[in-house]
Amino acid sequence: MEILQREPPVVIDCAHNPYSAETLAHSLKTWFPDTRWLLIFGASNDKDVPHVLEALLPLCERVWVTHSYHPRSATPETIAAQCAAMGKEADIVAEPPHALAAALERLTPGFGIIVTGSIFLVADVRAAWAQQHGLSIPLGDWDDEPW
Repeated sequence: MEILQREPPVVIDCAHNPYSAETLAHSLKTWFPDTRWLLIFGASNDKDVPHVLEALLPLCERVWVTHSYHPRSATPETIAAQCAAMGKEADIVAEPPHALAAALERLTPGFGIIVTGSIFLVADVRAAWAQQHGLSIPLGDWDDEPW
C-alpha cells in the first residue's frame, strides 16, 4: 500500500487476489476509519475478480473500471458487469489516467481514492500521478532493456 497523498487520501495498492484485497480492505478501515472510498479498479483476465471485488466494494461509494496497457488486462465491460452483478454500478473509463482524473474531480472531504486490482494498473496510474505532479519515476519495464 502506497499513500500518494495524505489529505484527502489517494492510495494505490497491488491487491490482485482475494487475500490481498481482504488485507487491503482491513488496512483501509484501520488507517482511514472515517473515509469513504472512490475505487479505480482493473484486473488481469486470469484473476478471481468477483472475490477481489467482494472484499472491496462494500467500502466504496463509487467505482470506475478501466484496464492497464498490459495485454492480459480484462476488459472494463467485463469488470463492470461483475460489479453490477454484485449490486454496484461502475463507470467505464478506457484509459487509467482518465479514470484517475474522473475520481480526482469527485474527491471531496471525507472521501479518498483507492486504485487497485492489478499491478499493471497501479503502475499506469502511478505514472500518471507522477506526471501530473512533476515527479520522477523509474523507467518502465522495457525502457532500459538493451534490445
